[in-house]
Amino acid sequence: MLLSKETVEVLKNFNSINSNLVINVGDKIETVSISKDIIASYTSGDNFDKMVSIYNLGEFLGVLSAFEQPDLVLDTKSVTFKSGKQKVNYIYADSSLLITPPTNRDKIEKALIAPAVEFFLSATTLTKLQRMASILNVEDLSVYGDGKTIKLKVFDKAITTGNDFELDTEEKTKEKFNILFKISKMKLIDGSYKVEISDKMISRFTHDTINIHYIIAVESDSTFA
Repeated sequence: MLLSKETVEVLKNFNSINSNLVINVGDKIETVSISKDIIASYTSGDNFDKMVSIYNLGEFLGVLSAFEQPDLVLDTKSVTFKSGKQKVNYIYADSSLLITPPTNRDKIEKALIAPAVEFFLSATTLTKLQRMASILNVEDLSVYGDGKTIKLKVFDKAITTGNDFELDTEEKTKEKFNILFKISKMKLIDGSYKVEISDKMISRFTHDTINIHYIIAVESDSTFA
C-alpha cells in the first residue's frame, strides 16, 4: 500500500500526542495521550489489511521519509518499506504493551450530544492563538462568554497581573461561561474546526475538511452558565 500525503501528515500530528500507535484493520486510525486527556480519531482514505503496532512513531515516520514514496507491505509481525531495490523490514511492537484509546466511549459520545457551547474556530484564529501563546510564554486558553459574544484569551492563570492576548470571535451567545484549556493540549493539525464543549468537562474539535476530530479534556476550574 502507498500512504497518502494526508495520512502521513496526520501520523506526524499523532506523534505529537503519543509515540505509541496501533492501527487496526480498516481505515480508522486513533491515538490517545499518555495522560488520557486527548483522544484523536481519523478516518483515512487508506485501508489497512493488517494490524500495525508501532512503539516509536517518530522512528517509523523517519524510515518512511527516507524513501521517495515507498510501498508498504503489511504482514502480521512486521511491515516492509520497499522502494526500487531498497527495503527496510520494520518489526511491530507488542500491542498489549502500548497505550491505546479506550474502546468504550459511550459516556463521551452522550455528553457531546447536546454541548453547552458551540462555535467555529478558524485556521487563522487558531494559528494566532498558538503564536501569541508562544510569544507571551503563557500556557492557558480561555473560551468565555460575556452574555453577548464568545471570546478567546491566552494567558497564565497562575499570574493575575500577567500578559494576555484576547480575541473576539463575534459568535453570539446569551450565556456567561469561562471554559479553560491548557495550550499544551491543543495538538491540532492545521485547519479550521467546529468546537463543541460539554459541561461534563470534555470537548470535541472537528476539522472542517479532513475527517479527523479530537476529544480534549476541559480544565476542572472551568465554569458553565
